[in-house]
Amino acid sequence: MEEVGKLLWRQQFYLSDDFITRVKAHITRLHTR
Repeated sequence: MEEVGKLLWRQQFYLSDDFITRVKAHITRLHTR
């Protein structure tokens, strides 16, 4: 049960991290224009 929770949390973390990276890239793209 604990292992599944860790996996789910890790998956959420990776998804949010990827989202943050995309947002940062979008912001930098707007700034460099």
